[in-house]
Amino acid sequence: MYKRKFFNILSSLAMLAILFSYSAMANSDVIQFATEASYPPFESLNSDKHFVGFDIDLVKALCEQMKAHCVFTDQPFDSLLASIEFGRYDAAISAIDITPSREKRVAFTHPYLLNGAVFVVPKGEYDAYSQLFSKVIAVQNGTAEQQYLLDRYVRHGSIIVPYTSYQMALNDLAKNKIDSVFVDEAVAALWLKKHPKYTMLDPITNKDYFGAGFAIAVGKNNIKLKQRLNDALSAIRKNGTYQKIYQKYFPDHPSDVSSDN
Repeated sequence: MYKRKFFNILSSLAMLAILFSYSAMANSDVIQFATEASYPPFESLNSDKHFVGFDIDLVKALCEQMKAHCVFTDQPFDSLLASIEFGRYDAAISAIDITPSREKRVAFTHPYLLNGAVFVVPKGEYDAYSQLFSKVIAVQNGTAEQQYLLDRYVRHGSIIVPYTSYQMALNDLAKNKIDSVFVDEAVAALWLKKHPKYTMLDPITNKDYFGAGFAIAVGKNNIKLKQRLNDALSAIRKNGTYQKIYQKYFPDHPSDVSSDN
């Protein structure tokens, strides 16, 4: 009899714990971020399959500022905006350029990093953009860089090859399977440190494609989250947290962030 009562008490306590756990989860401030985790130094998975990178640390700092819990999910880059449009995730961060066409689909926070795109090429083979006309150029599918090449280089006979991952494209460049890779400057700089036989041409900062900077994408109607992220971004800039994160990943470059406007 006593054993039965004791068991009933334990069962009741266990049930209360479960209910409390579900209640805490329901009431907790969880923000779900989608990202494409094959893009160092912005986002990637380490050997323990944990998300790491500049964008990841930035989001963690923003969530800490907002007293929220951030959760990351790995998605192909060309599906990120669709995931936000259809409400699968709250926000997306993955070195996403602000462009007019994307602004028709999602809302963007203030930019958190200015951006330039570069052609990565073998040293000594190219020193002008026009020399890449009629060449085979790799780019990540769904990026602003891809659209730039389709608009500007296809008409000159260049063959644009889309890749699901820039790492795959850069690997093929190292194997001489393609002539060049068109990629964000920070990604190129990191790769070039280990590949001294290659270099990059001067950055292109056309604002119609990628010159407006990187920003976090949220749903068009998610005004509250956009404002919270903007407020948090402004706060971590003012308290020095942003600069610490920036220097961790880009110690060789002066801070090149945009304003909050």
